[in-house]
Amino acid sequence: MDAKRLDVKLFVADGTRVDPSELIPVFHGWIQRTAVADELLIDVADYEHVVDGPGVMLIGHEGQYGYDQNKGRDGLLYSQRRARIDGGFREALEYTLRHALQACALLEKDEALAGRLKFSGQELMIRINDRLRAPNTPETWKAVEPDARAVLSRVFASEFSVEPAPADGEPFTLHVRAKAPATVDTLLGRLAS
Repeated sequence: MDAKRLDVKLFVADGTRVDPSELIPVFHGWIQRTAVADELLIDVADYEHVVDGPGVMLIGHEGQYGYDQNKGRDGLLYSQRRARIDGGFREALEYTLRHALQACALLEKDEALAGRLKFSGQELMIRINDRLRAPNTPETWKAVEPDARAVLSRVFASEFSVEPAPADGEPFTLHVRAKAPATVDTLLGRLAS
């Protein structure tokens, strides 16, 4: 499978939340400090007026980061678009997951947010944003399952479930849930090893 345009969303942990507008200066700071060394960050866009929408977004050349509020579930959504990835789906998933986890770690440690935002290391969503190469069919799941399980078993290092979402007109999406809780830093460390 050669689908490489992926999204990964990590959900906000229960009991924590920030107002999306608080992320505007945080994301501008990432641009100024080059907080994501291997990506060109360009601008910040405020879509808070869109109900269940992308909230506040940090637009980059390789991908975009957003405080996503889709379906009433707040979280950090990283959408990889133009990154140079050697390999196929597995390498694209590793890249996209690493950038999502790094962004969550940066937000959790940001002084302006004062620890009020935490992300669950127990659940995530993976979406292939390429309907041509990866239609929402059982055949796509069969093609990506071995690579998805290989990456996720390394990251979660325990029991987890991964299931494709129903074919309801949406892009091909996987819902992942680990049995044991973990921090974003723990997941990021496992992915790096």
